[in-house]
Amino acid sequence: MRDLVALCLLVVALHSCSSTVTPSPRAEAFEPFLGRFIADEGFRLHRITYPLSVKLGDKCEGEWEEASWPREKARSEGVAPLTKQELKADGLKQRITRVSSGKVEVFQYQPEADSYLLTYRFELVGGLWFLTYLEDASC
Repeated sequence: MRDLVALCLLVVALHSCSSTVTPSPRAEAFEPFLGRFIADEGFRLHRITYPLSVKLGDKCEGEWEEASWPREKARSEGVAPLTKQELKADGLKQRITRVSSGKVEVFQYQPEADSYLLTYRFELVGGLWFLTYLEDASC
């Protein structure tokens, strides 16, 4: 009988150890991240996956070039989306689309024109947002 009690206690103890749940990290809120990503170059350069997948082309002509930019190229090209003030000053608009729980696309564009069409794709990696893809389809 003592052996049975000891066995039951052992099973309960092992079960309680194995069922301990480690909380997953909370995902970073996107809007505050985006504001900091736009404003802070140092922060931005650390929140890009390298090499950055880039698609450049002319939507009107259907000519596309795909590239993988290392950190230096991303920095020299200035991959930051425009601020709200810059968008307004240039007559541009922005649409943010949550593609999935871990993927958001920011589309900055010229309404009723093809002269400015940029899409920035951000993905959650370990609970933090990173720029993973940039597309410039401006004509």
